[in-house]
Formats: sequence, structure tokens, C-alpha cells
Amino acid sequence: METRKTDKVLKYILVFIAAALAVLGQNIELYQGFTLEGKYPWFMTVAEIAAVFILFSVVLYFLSKLSYEKLDALIPDWKLFDRKWMFLYIAIVDTILLILVYPGIEGGLDTQYQIKDFLDGTAPLYYYEGDTTIVHSLNDHHPVLTSIVYGGATWLAQKVGHPQLGSFVLNFLQVLCFSASFVYATDYMAGLNEKFRKLTAAFYMFYPVFAYFAVTMVKDSFFAFPFLIYYILFLKIYDGTASKKELWWFVALCVFLPLTKKTAVYILAVANLVLIIRALRQKRDVHNKLSTVCSVLLPAVVMFVLLPSVIFPAAHVYPGGKQEVFGALFQQTARLKIDHPEAFTEDDIAVIDEVLKHDQLEKVYRYESADNVKRLIRTDTMGEDAIGNYLHTWFSMGLKHPMSYLKATFGICNSAFAPTKQMDIYMANHSYDEFNHPWQDALKHWLFMFHYRFESLPGIDLLFTLCVFSFWIPLAAFYWLITRRGWKYIFMLLPIFMMQLTFIVSPMFFVRYALPLLFCAPLILTLHHHSDVSVTDWKTVLPEAVIYVYDNNSSDDTAAIARAAGAVVRSEPQQGKGNVVRSMFQDIDAECYIMVDGDDTYPADAGPAMAKEVLENGIDMVIGDRLSSTYFTENKRPFHGFGNSLVRFSINNMFHSDVRDVMTGLRAMSYRFAKSFPVVSQGFEIETEMTIHA
Repeated sequence: METRKTDKVLKYILVFIAAALAVLGQNIELYQGFTLEGKYPWFMTVAEIAAVFILFSVVLYFLSKLSYEKLDALIPDWKLFDRKWMFLYIAIVDTILLILVYPGIEGGLDTQYQIKDFLDGTAPLYYYEGDTTIVHSLNDHHPVLTSIVYGGATWLAQKVGHPQLGSFVLNFLQVLCFSASFVYATDYMAGLNEKFRKLTAAFYMFYPVFAYFAVTMVKDSFFAFPFLIYYILFLKIYDGTASKKELWWFVALCVFLPLTKKTAVYILAVANLVLIIRALRQKRDVHNKLSTVCSVLLPAVVMFVLLPSVIFPAAHVYPGGKQEVFGALFQQTARLKIDHPEAFTEDDIAVIDEVLKHDQLEKVYRYESADNVKRLIRTDTMGEDAIGNYLHTWFSMGLKHPMSYLKATFGICNSAFAPTKQMDIYMANHSYDEFNHPWQDALKHWLFMFHYRFESLPGIDLLFTLCVFSFWIPLAAFYWLITRRGWKYIFMLLPIFMMQLTFIVSPMFFVRYALPLLFCAPLILTLHHHSDVSVTDWKTVLPEAVIYVYDNNSSDDTAAIARAAGAVVRSEPQQGKGNVVRSMFQDIDAECYIMVDGDDTYPADAGPAMAKEVLENGIDMVIGDRLSSTYFTENKRPFHGFGNSLVRFSINNMFHSDVRDVMTGLRAMSYRFAKSFPVVSQGFEIETEMTIHA
């Protein structure tokens, strides 16, 4: 009962956060602030938040009545959802779109500048005094790898006399990569539960935003599909179901991803650290431990040592500026200059002006984007201590005027956390304007208008609202993980949380920045369906064993995951561990039985030694010992440890034994013990009963 009350409190806290951010985000859009001072006071904003909170609560109530089974029943059983036909459908539809918009769509100025960087090095570097154009073959402002790919493809196409061909070929290869990664994700979801196949396939096949970005040459598309594969492998490693080959593919992806998006190195460093800790605590095999360590160290070595110190100097790559790292801070300083110009002393102005063109902050400030303010950075005239002095001033002024900083931050990323922005797309390719036919420009225009009108239709617009994917779905997953699995499982969301953090650190303005979350949406929504069953670990240490998993009315997908991992799955409808043990001993004949709880808290490495004691030394029961390690520090239930110790003391005194853990969930037993044990208990008291019988 207490747990249900806690779950409800948590649910309404999260609904309130979503409602508050929705209202404040709209106010930022309307007033460029949280309230319209003098005309729309703060208590009206509070009333709006209360109204939206009630609306969200009602909608959430009706959504809670839905189930994956009901949604799955709405989708026809088309052969189209089979993996082969799914791949062909996505590839063909996207290729048709690519031909219609030949040679493909260009992702704005970033892609144009990346191509120019490679071809002639004349792309403007806005972070230099006077928006200097430095003639240099490549610069590290954008990921150098994508600049080489985009520019190199264009250069090769020019050599054969068809400059557009490079863009077309790259976009076509991207279409194939999108198709393959979506099929891989759908197969993974079906492995969790077959009822997820149609839902996942329908999402990837029919959500039009995927098709648009599949034919768009932009670095974020280049990053999104490998991130999807990375996240699937992350979850497999977290669950302990990844193969050796998948472990090392994971390492390769971790090295590749930061080369396509530089902030990825920080995402991986934090998220993959959890995998290292999990591998060490669960005493997994050497491949698991080594690969997870490499997944953190290798990307860091490549990005912080190899590239800047060796490869870039050798290849004459011009270094990027500091404006991306400090962009959010610069925006906050500009907002403070507008809200409280009197707060700046002459010393403050001098410190800021050494880093930014202070006199232009108010003029160029845009609440929804930090780009203009970032371009005021004085990269070429900045002193060695300038950034350090600026950070000290920024921090001290933020303590005095936190609301201005909050307004600035929310302004540049509010579309990620509030329903203020739809899924914008690109419909241009300016690098090849001279080769375009008028009908192509007209077609792109009408496709853009159709998309814009369609996503604006009442009811449909919610499906194309950015924050649904960038905030609401991860928020729902956070709640479900905690209430259905427990707090320790929120680490499965860590790559997603880190991606959301980049929306604030590297301010979000375009939808393309959130593409990884859009790609991973089905995975995020079903995280609470992952099982704790560690079948793979036990198969590794005991390859000759037959592994049985008993499903005792579980509400998650334990049975499906265990079956997919190679276990024999059986059901016991009578609730209680005692009833399960009775069925186990009746159904299974074996020389040695190893029984372990399905919550993945016991190391599989102990299995061979326990089996050896039973098979070679004639021992009837070998038990796992939790109490001699960290059990009493990790177990926070006030009377559970006391009860365990009391029962242990009583049994040891009555039977003159030295049992160290009476209620352990890890035991190895002989055939004689299993077949002679009269199971009386129905629940967890079976643990004490088994110990006494032994």
C-alpha cells in the first residue's frame, strides 16, 4: 500500500514538472520571459500550470488504460512487417523520395560549409574577429570525419563531371543504413516480446520524418543511426545478453560516434562507466570487462590525445573555437545585460569584453538561439587567463541574478522540454543550385508545404511535436522504470539523459539535434520490459548445463527474454517461491541442481565450484553466502537483516552447524536432496525449510 502511494506521488511530481515546463516554455515563446511583466502577472502563470497539470493528468489516466496488446491488435498482420519486406519497403520509399528531390537535401549552412572546407577551405569562421575567412583545407569546428565524407564525395563526383552524384550516392547509402538499423532495432524489440514487432516496424516505416532525414545530408543524420545501434548494444551489455562479437562491435561504435558528433565522447564516458561497474560487480567474463573499459578509454584517447596532438597537426587541420563549449554561458551573459544592465561594473565589462564583444551583446541577442552571441567571441585576441576570469565573473553574477540565467537557458532549449516546436525539415540543396531544374525546386517547395500543413492538423500535430520524443517519452520511461523495476534500473536511461543534457550545454535549436531520441523512442518506451534473467552468464560458465527459467506470474517479459537467450521456460501459476521449487524438483531430473534467484544479484562465476562440490565430493547442498560481504550495508530494510541473523543463530545452535546465510537465493543441490525434500512451504519461507532439511 505504501509503495502505491509513493508511486502516485512520484507520478504527480513528474506530471507537474511536465506541465510547468510546458507553460513556461510557451511564455518564453510569447514574451521572451516567464511572465509578461505588468500585464500578465505571475499568479496567472501559476493558474495556467494548474490547468495544464489537470489536463495532463486526465490524458495520462486514459493512456494508462491502453496496453501494447490493444495497440498491437489494431495493426494488421501484414507480411510487410517481416524483416526482409520491412527493409525493402523503407529502402524503396526513401529512394523514390531521394530521386524526386535529386540529388538529395542539404542540411543547411553546416553541410554547405563542411563541403567548402574540404574543397577550397573558404568557409567563413565566425568565431574570429570580423567573421574571418581563413583559407584552410579543413577545420575542427564541425566533425572532421563528416567534412571529409561530404567534401570527398563531392570532389570525386566533380572529377567525373557530375557534382550532384556525390550527394546522391551518399544519401542513397544513408537510406540503406537507415533501413538496416531500423530492421535491427525491430528485431531487438521482437526479441524482448514478439508483440513489439508490428508496433516498432510501423513506427519506423510510416513516420515521415525518418524518410526526410534519410535523404538529408547532415551530420546529425550521420550520427543518429549508429547511435541507435549503440543504444541497443548498451542495453544488451547491461542485461548481460551481448555476445563477444557484439561487445567488440560496441567498442568500435564508441570510437566512431565521437568522430561524427564531438559531444558524444562525454555521453559515452558517463554512460559506459555504468557498464564497467556492472561488469565488475557481477564478475562477468574478461571480454565483458575489457570491452566496457575500452568503450570509455579508447574514445577519450582518440578525441583528447590522438586527434588534437597527432592527426590534426600532421594533416594541417585548423582547430575549432571555444564558442560551442561556452555558448550557453555567453547567452546567459547577454540576457543578463538586457535584464539588468546596471549589474555590470567597469571591471565586469572589462573581463567580459576580453572574451566577447560586450557592446554588441544586446544588439545580436536572440532568445531562441545562441549562435549570434557565440560569434562575438574574440578567439584571435583573447588572453591566456581570459576564459578563467570570465568564468569567475559569470559565476558571481549568476548567483545574484539566477532568473536571467534561467530565462536564457530555457529560451535556447525550451523546444526540447515544452510543446513549442514542430518537426522542422530541410528542403534545399544550395551547393548544387546551378544544377537544379525549376520543377525540382517547385516539387521541394510543395513537399515542404505538405509536410508543414500535415503536421499542423489538430490531433496530428501532437505526433510531430518535438518535446514528445525529447522529453515526455523519456520522462514516462523514467517513471515506469522506477515504479515497476526500482531506482537502480534508471541507469538504463543514462545515455538518453546525457543526450538531453547536450540540449542545454550545446543549445538546441533544430530538430536534427534530437534525432537520436527519435530513433530510440521504441526502445525507451519499453525499458521496463527488460528482464533480470542472466541466462547468458550461466550458459558461459556452465556450457553443459540445461538452464530452466520458471515464470511465476511475472508482469514483465522475463519469459520471452529467457527463451530468446536459450533457456527452457516453464510456468508455475500458483504464486510463491515454495510452489515454484516444488514444481522444479518434480519436473526436472539431474545429477546436480543449481537454483538461483532471477534478479541477477548472484555471480554466475560461483556455479562451477558449487557444482564440483556436489558432483565430486558428494555434498547434498552448497549455499551462496551474502552475509559475509556487503549484505548488511546494501540491504536497507530495517528488520530483514535482524530476522536473517536471528534465524541463522537459532539453526546453528539447534543443529550444531555453521550456516552463514540461511535465506540465500543461490544453492547447489544433489539429486538425492531434490527428490527426498518434502516441500511444505508456499512462499519464501522455503529457504529456511531447505536449510533445515539439509
